[in-house]
This record gives sequence, structure tokens and C-alpha cells, in this order.
Amino acid sequence: MAPQTYQLVMKVGPTPGKVIALNKNEMVIGRDASSDIIINDAEISRKHAHLTLGPAGYTLEDLGSTNGSYVNGQRLSGPHAMRPGEMIMFGEHVELSYESTAPDLNATVVGGPVPMGYTPPVEPTPTFQEPIAFSGQVPPGPIEPAVTPAPSEKKSSRTWILAGCGCLLVLCCLLGVGGYLFDKFNLYCTSPFNLLFGLIVTCP
Repeated sequence: MAPQTYQLVMKVGPTPGKVIALNKNEMVIGRDASSDIIINDAEISRKHAHLTLGPAGYTLEDLGSTNGSYVNGQRLSGPHAMRPGEMIMFGEHVELSYESTAPDLNATVVGGPVPMGYTPPVEPTPTFQEPIAFSGQVPPGPIEPAVTPAPSEKKSSRTWILAGCGCLLVLCCLLGVGGYLFDKFNLYCTSPFNLLFGLIVTCP
């Protein structure tokens, strides 16, 4: 089984987001160039703190720094066994997160020996549903019946008005022609029209 490893992630400080791998049994944190973990900040002492690896992880100890070392807001007065997720502060301007980087037990080791009794995980077979296939083109949707627009009432009324005007014009023509003929041939005094017009027109 691979050993558990640890790291520091800078949350606040000169390089936020920087990941610092803890890969030694003993590591000195400070501003000095000879430190294992160099943090270039004015509140960091030349030899600020010390990390020591033990069976359960690292232990942090302040080295008599000017601005002190803090874990979860509490200033250290002696060695402190770190737990993953705890926050470390050096002074007021540097904050780091102590994290565990446990190896992935499910990862496959390429070229390595296969342990006795190891059974590779079987991936579930995805359920595949065959899509419905159409022969030829996709069937069209329902055809909407053609709607014949009803004749407009306005058009019908206009037709009746024109027909009435035509009939009136024909009637006027007939009356005019009839009056002309009556007058030309003096039909007022002939039978049977003399009975109708005898009281109005004086016949010779």
C-alpha cells in the first residue's frame, strides 16, 4: 500500500494558489534562502517554523519567530500534530491549508505486477435501445382539409343592388317607349285604353 502524502496550499500570501509538496521527513519554513520552504514575506522570520513527519502526519513547531505561527487561529506554544484541513498562519499576511493527498487505490499501475486475488472491476454494460427506423421517408403529419372561404355578405348585397338597378332601368325604358307609342298613335282614345284614360284625356 502506497504511503499517504501531504501538501500545503497557499491561500493568502506572495503566491496564492501555490501547492507545496511535503516530501521530506524534516522541513524548515522561513524567508532564508536555505529553507526547505521559502516564503518571501516581511512577517516571515528567516527560520520561522519546522515540520517533522511522524506516523500520523506532520507536526508543526514554531522556531521562536517574531510574528508567531498559528493553527486555526490559535498561536502555537509548542509542537502541534497537524490534521488535514487545518489552516496555518504565519504572521498576518500568510495563510496555508494543510491537506492530505492520499493515492488513488483504483488507479491501474502500468507494467507492475498484478496482486494475487486481484479482480479487475467490471464496467456495467450500458443499456442500448435501438432507435425506431422508418422505411423510406418519415411519415408526414396529418393533412389539414382545405377550407373554402364563405362568400362575403358584402359581395352578395352588392350583387342584389346591381340587379335591382338593372331591373329599374329596364322598367323606365319600357315606360318611356310605351308613353311615346301611346302619344304617337293616340291610343288614349282607343278601346280598351279609353276606359282608363277617358277621364284624364279628352278624345275627339
